Amino acid sequence: MAEAQATIGKAFREARAGASRGLSITTADLDAGLLLEHACGATTLMRMTNPDRPMGDGEYRAFASYISRRIAREPAHRIIGNRELYGLQFFPSMRRRLYRALTLRF
Repeated sequence: MAEAQATIGKAFREARAGASRGLSITTADLDAGLLLEHACGATTLMRMTNPDRPMGDGEYRAFASYISRRIAREPAHRIIGNRELYGLQFFPSMRRRLYRALTLRF
């Protein structure tokens, strides 16, 4: 995915194809869009109406990092640091993750 001047449309298509190829990530479209919007500070409308918008180097590196983490099966809401439900934002804390890990029985 490394290019000198990537656009958000091309980065989205490449990430979607990479995440869905052989990995059985059923939400590849949703995840790629969400991670791209987070990396670029864009909205879904901006992503869909202006796919030729160039990405900066920092945006591209952040997006590539997010996609590699998602391909490694890390949940998208942990990568971006929040989860939305009916317009409400929920922010996971490290205390909760640690508590959950300590209470799991194997």
